[in-house]
Amino acid sequence: MIVSSAVFGQTNFDTTLDAKVKLMDIQSTVRYLRNFEAMIYEDEGLPRVQFYDATRSAYVLLFCNPGSNSKKVAQIEIGYYKNLKDTSMFHLIPNEIKIKSESLTELGMSIERLIQIKGRPTSVNTVGRFRIFKYKLNDTRILERYNMPIYEANYYFQKGKLIRYSFGFPYL
Repeated sequence: MIVSSAVFGQTNFDTTLDAKVKLMDIQSTVRYLRNFEAMIYEDEGLPRVQFYDATRSAYVLLFCNPGSNSKKVAQIEIGYYKNLKDTSMFHLIPNEIKIKSESLTELGMSIERLIQIKGRPTSVNTVGRFRIFKYKLNDTRILERYNMPIYEANYYFQKGKLIRYSFGFPYL
């Protein structure tokens, strides 16, 4: 059973890209991203498919965990396209998919707005010029549904505005 935009405790955990491509769900990947496997990019990082929107204002990275089925999206990262250094392996996202999570989280939002939506973070760290708000899911019932050991979401703020965020099941 795939849980979407689930609220566990005080926190709204994202589980989809535009309520269409679901974490750990092969059927949604195949339905909306027909050539997904052919677009997988592999380098020293995790296998992923990289998209930008029609205006090249936002990007999304769909990560697959090594050793799992390559059509299972384990993590999703969304950010500003202009902040990327290398865009050579990016593809235009299909028209029917918008680069957003199913919650009300959006690029450019304030820290206060994130906390209104997500609740209190598990931790807050400052790394260089970024403040990173981290949320971890510890509800074993939900993790067991996905057969995953951990769920986490990270929100990167610069000058008080959200510039990048990721959510899903990280590779350990």
